[in-house]
Amino acid sequence: MKQSQPKLVAWAIRFVWTAIGGKKSADSLVALPAPARPEQYATEFADFRLWIDHVVERTPGPWQLSACLLGVALYAGGLLIAVPFHFVSIYVSTLAVYLGAVGFSLVVGVAHFAHRKAHSTYEHLRPIFTLTDREYKDLLEKWFRTLSSPSGVLRFSGVLFVLGLVTMLATYGSTAHLRDKYHLAELRPPSYPAEWFSVDHRWPAVLIQRLYGGRVSRPRGTAARMLIVNLRFSLELRKTPIIPVPTLVRARLRQVTGLYLAVSLCWTLGVLLFVLLFQGAYGPLSLTFIGILFVLGIMQLAMPQLIFRRYIYNSYDRLCRLVLKTTYSLGGGALHERIGADGKPGDDPLAASPTFLPANLADLAQLTTQPKVWVYDARDVALWLGSQTTAVAVVVLQLLTSKS
Repeated sequence: MKQSQPKLVAWAIRFVWTAIGGKKSADSLVALPAPARPEQYATEFADFRLWIDHVVERTPGPWQLSACLLGVALYAGGLLIAVPFHFVSIYVSTLAVYLGAVGFSLVVGVAHFAHRKAHSTYEHLRPIFTLTDREYKDLLEKWFRTLSSPSGVLRFSGVLFVLGLVTMLATYGSTAHLRDKYHLAELRPPSYPAEWFSVDHRWPAVLIQRLYGGRVSRPRGTAARMLIVNLRFSLELRKTPIIPVPTLVRARLRQVTGLYLAVSLCWTLGVLLFVLLFQGAYGPLSLTFIGILFVLGIMQLAMPQLIFRRYIYNSYDRLCRLVLKTTYSLGGGALHERIGADGKPGDDPLAASPTFLPANLADLAQLTTQPKVWVYDARDVALWLGSQTTAVAVVVLQLLTSKS
């Protein structure tokens, strides 16, 4: 007769404890190579601050307000440049400068939030790995040192700054013939009034563009580098031994994917800002650029799923190996394998002789039911799809309107 699900879960937990070499009581957990105290394996945000974190923390108020104030400060800086050139009336009526200030606040706020949240997120993930506290903390410290490297941030931001300079040269230094031939007129969208590109206002326009480009390129480079380094770290963690309880692994991964989802949604908001920036001037260059941003946004949601499903598969494979070994022991036999679940020669190190297990094969079979490998919740995916659909709809409507 089949046992209830709660009883099977309890058996699964006891099975893991005893398979690792524990006793029947919960006191045996102290013998596991698992977390003892958070202060031994957790990292502190204060030890790995980025330049963005220092800027946000020196600005009064909570980080959300600080990010908004920084955007206001950027707008005010442009306004100060406009004053001596009698460019104020044109500046305050330009949609693009407001989009730039909002985009700056968005990138700074999201980068600070994600970096701060990452420490508690990976602390929450710690128990699913069968490492010592010191080994896990060494991995985190190595990653956060790479993430907060000033030279790495500078190089990445420098690339974006140079690209911004090239774009500005193409905008102001190209002839009408070149603009028509290579679609460079798209770099002069209607969100900028025509006065921005006139000879009379060349200096204030260029100076303000450089102010915005220089200030925005650094947080953009920082945020983009954070995403790349974080994905690399998640790939590296796949090689780490993991507990043989795939349902618990999936539950712990939800907080990490929640962080990726929040960043991806904010990325979509950033894409919408570019959609508004280029409205009325869509062409091959702008549509390609926006399309690349859409693809990167999709990758931000898809890559964690592809990576973390491997965590669940590794956990499930380990569980199946332990149950298979137990099945042999129930029959009075013994199973020894040349390759363990970690891919190394020899049996799985967790496969000590378990003594407190389900008493029959039917219950063991239920323990090895195929787990869910989709980490995201259906509501999360629906929310993300809604944001992407909105952004695409805005572009399509703009294209239809321009053709009619």
